Amino acid sequence: MAMLKMPEIVPFAPVATPVLKWAGGKTSLLPELVRRMPAGWRRGEYYEPFIGGGALFFALAPTRATIGDINPRLTSMYGALQTDVEHVIRNLRGLEERHDVEQYARVRDALNLDSDSTPITFAAKRAAHLIYLNRTCFNGLYRENKSGAFNVPMGNYAKPAICRPKILRAAAKVLMPAAIVTGCYDEITCTATRGDFVYFDPPYDVLPTSDNFASYTKHAFGRTEQKELAQLFHDLVKRGVRCMLSNSDTRFVRGLYKGHRIHRVECARSINSDAGGRGAVHEVIVMGGY
Repeated sequence: MAMLKMPEIVPFAPVATPVLKWAGGKTSLLPELVRRMPAGWRRGEYYEPFIGGGALFFALAPTRATIGDINPRLTSMYGALQTDVEHVIRNLRGLEERHDVEQYARVRDALNLDSDSTPITFAAKRAAHLIYLNRTCFNGLYRENKSGAFNVPMGNYAKPAICRPKILRAAAKVLMPAAIVTGCYDEITCTATRGDFVYFDPPYDVLPTSDNFASYTKHAFGRTEQKELAQLFHDLVKRGVRCMLSNSDTRFVRGLYKGHRIHRVECARSINSDAGGRGAVHEVIVMGGY
C-alpha cells in the first residue's frame, strides 16, 4: 500500500495561546496537528469536547465553534473570560500582589467550597482562582481527589507569572463566538453534522500496570470509556463528520481505530508528578472522514 505523503511542516503562528498549563497540552504538537486538519474545515463548525488547555482551538481561532469539558470549573473559567475578561484580570492582579503560602491555601479552599450555585456575578472571581492555582501549583498539574476536591500543593516558584493580560485578552477574543458546554463528549458533539470537524483529545490510554498520569478529575476514563469514545468516532465519521483524535501510541488504541489513518508522532511531555515521566513520548494522531 502506498504511503500517504503529508505536507511539509511549516512555521505556524497561533492566533492565541492557552491561559492554563494542562496535562497533555498540545502546544508542542501544534504543527503536527495543524498540517493534518482537513481541507476546508472552516466551512463547517469546529468541535472540541475535551477542551483542556485548548491549544489547538486558541491557535486556530475558529469563527464557529462548540467547545466543552466534563469539568465545570474549567468551562466556567472559559465562560468568564468570554464575558468578563477585564474583571478576571483585576482579580488576578490582586492575587498576584498577595501571593504566598497562606493565600494559596485560602484560594484552594475557596475553590473547593465553591459550587455551580454561586451567583454568576462571582464567575470572574472563580475564574481568577482557578488560573491563580494553575499558575502557582506544583508543576501546573490540575488534579482532583475522588470527592472532586482540587488537591495539588503549591509549587516552588520564585516569581510565578500569574496575571498575563495580553494572553488573557487574546484568549477572550477567540472565545467570543464559541458555545461553551459542560458535559460529556457525546453530549457536546451530538449536534455535529456533515462537513463539521471534531478534535478529540481525551485522557490518554495507559497500560494496566502503568503509573502514568492519565486522568485529572474524579471521573475515571479507562479502557471501557476509550472503547465508547472510539465507537462515537466511528459513528461521527459515518455521518460525514471529519474527526481527528490524539492518544497514546499503544496496541490497544491502534486496534480501536483500525481502518482510519493513524500517524505516529513524538511529543514533549512536561507535566508529570514524576520527573522521570517527563520528556519525549510517542503518540498517535488518528484521522477519520477525510
